[in-house]
Amino acid sequence: MCMCSCVAAVMTGAIEWNEPPAEGLLSRFGCVLASDVLYNEEAPALIARLLRRLVIDDGIAIVADETTRPYGASRRARLTEMLCEGGGMFDATGTTRVCIELDGKEHEVELL
Repeated sequence: MCMCSCVAAVMTGAIEWNEPPAEGLLSRFGCVLASDVLYNEEAPALIARLLRRLVIDDGIAIVADETTRPYGASRRARLTEMLCEGGGMFDATGTTRVCIELDGKEHEVELL
């Protein structure tokens, strides 16, 4: 039995992260989840810039990326570096690896 007394509103949506809406046209959120977004070379810079616009101060961003991608950990590392550089608002406290099943196949995913 759940004894939680909190209520949360959840919004979902897709954003063209390589062509995001103009400044001021995006809402800001306490938690942003991005999944499978690091698949091209420019993605870490674009995602870092977008997360800075979307996540409120003291908010969190969770980025999920499959560990078997051909680029390995390099883009995850670059994204983490870009989010934390220059005294930015993000503090990378670590990563977590989880196994999920999707369409009958098991996938190992790293959460940043």
